[in-house]
Amino acid sequence: MLERVHIGGPMPLLPRRALANRYHFEALDAGRLETRWCRGCERFSFPPQNRCRHCGGRDVLWREMPAEGVLFAQTTMHAVADGFRAHAPLHIGVIDLSCEVRLLAWLLETPIALDTPVRLCALHFDDGTLIGAKELT
Repeated sequence: MLERVHIGGPMPLLPRRALANRYHFEALDAGRLETRWCRGCERFSFPPQNRCRHCGGRDVLWREMPAEGVLFAQTTMHAVADGFRAHAPLHIGVIDLSCEVRLLAWLLETPIALDTPVRLCALHFDDGTLIGAKELT
């Protein structure tokens, strides 16, 4: 289960909720990080799709991913889209999870040294949830 962090207000950017990823966002709203798992090659695919991104197999199901990883890279964005202006500057991290998934997360603490263990969290806005990360303590 992901730690829930209340941000409040409208989400800066509403992710496109398509049929292939709708359950991912519903799980994230509930505090779980879920994506597709391929029964053929036994690997996670992220972002979620109806086919495995590794072997192309269609025998995929939803499975929870680990909430801990390592900070691979990070950047600070000062020039941001209109919806993010109230949150600028944005600190974004590339997180390597132990399940061979690499994803982007909003860093809640800075600075964080590269290769530092981090824990993902669910950033709750009034109208949706995004993935965040904090240094693992």
